[in-house]
Amino acid sequence: TSTLQQDASRKLRLSAKATMDAAQALFEAGAITYHRTDSPRVADEAAAMARDWIARHHPDTLPATPPRARSAAGAQDAHEAIRPTRLEQEEIPAGAPATLYAMIRARFLASQARPARIDRTTVWIDAGPVAWVAEGAVVVERGFLEFWGPYVKQEDVVLPAVAPGQTLDVETLRAHERSTSPPPRYDQGALIKKLETSGIGR
Repeated sequence: TSTLQQDASRKLRLSAKATMDAAQALFEAGAITYHRTDSPRVADEAAAMARDWIARHHPDTLPATPPRARSAAGAQDAHEAIRPTRLEQEEIPAGAPATLYAMIRARFLASQARPARIDRTTVWIDAGPVAWVAEGAVVVERGFLEFWGPYVKQEDVVLPAVAPGQTLDVETLRAHERSTSPPPRYDQGALIKKLETSGIGR
């Protein structure tokens, strides 16, 4: 529940109350399982449903065996994780419930998919007393990003081909002056996370 509230706050700009109201509407419509739970556990039938759907629509993201999540110590595990009750097309109430449902569905499918494989490259450039660093990242296998990609910032950054010892010429140089700023204020998502890590309610 707290993870749902945090993601809804950061990714959908929904308050905790709006999130729970939307989740309640989805639960009452039979679209999701019970929405007040600490457990990341997924029922075997749900895992089989997800694997069947992934095998038909995105077989390259299907892992050999279903992933298993482990509950944190002290978690209330009576109810499984929040997930869709089915994956085929269904009628969803409009507005916030629709956007929240799309995120819950994406998170559920991502949790049952293979890890993403990302190639990362770091180039160190010696220029006098200063060491410059260029970092690149390219998604080789999308894995769970096939579903969760719209909710995370993961863009390919391709570096030009270089060789060890190669001399590089400066084409352009841009200097940016930035001032330090105070830490950001807590938003609802950050407050919920702080409460969770402090063991205060859910």
